[in-house]
Amino acid sequence: MKKLIFAFILLLLLIPVVLIYFKGGFSARNNNAVNINNSSSTTTSSSKSFDFAKDGFLNPDNVAFPGNANFIKAKSSEDLGKTALYYDYNPYPLSGTEWAYTKKVNNEQEYKNALQIFDGFYNAQVQKNGWNNELTVESHNVQPIAADSPAGHLYGYIKYVNGNIQEILLYDQKDSLQYPTNVQFRVFLSDVKALKDVVK
Repeated sequence: MKKLIFAFILLLLLIPVVLIYFKGGFSARNNNAVNINNSSSTTTSSSKSFDFAKDGFLNPDNVAFPGNANFIKAKSSEDLGKTALYYDYNPYPLSGTEWAYTKKVNNEQEYKNALQIFDGFYNAQVQKNGWNNELTVESHNVQPIAADSPAGHLYGYIKYVNGNIQEILLYDQKDSLQYPTNVQFRVFLSDVKALKDVVK
């Protein structure tokens, strides 16, 4: 257990080295690259769709969760937010809101089923509203942090409109590689900010 936690912490510390164009992984994860050139502690349970604003951004009060999962709002979003955005492969922090949910799984198939529900729900929600997992903004590469290991996954999507950016990160992590084990699912939604202010 301690070795697993240490290995994951080490992975996060090495993210600038192992950062990848996360173009695969699960069948539900699609690569949606877009080129843009501009001239200038609450518990929630829901299976409804997101309520996106007209510009495609998302208010944290309108985030939905899959099935009967009880996601609890985290007190701090430091862990996922501190290197949430990569701009020309350099990490930048984002402030935002984070939720977490823990589920016990007894075998690999139960884990895959839970992961498919989690991934599928969020992928469908954000992709149909124009969020992408990689952008090119005025020749600069912009993408969420991404990492993969036998114990879990971390990836996300970005919405960019009129110079403003918002990011959603999706994370799962097993307590152990042996079953039964608990899996923590986490969702991070950043605040909407001007990209130029994030990377200055």
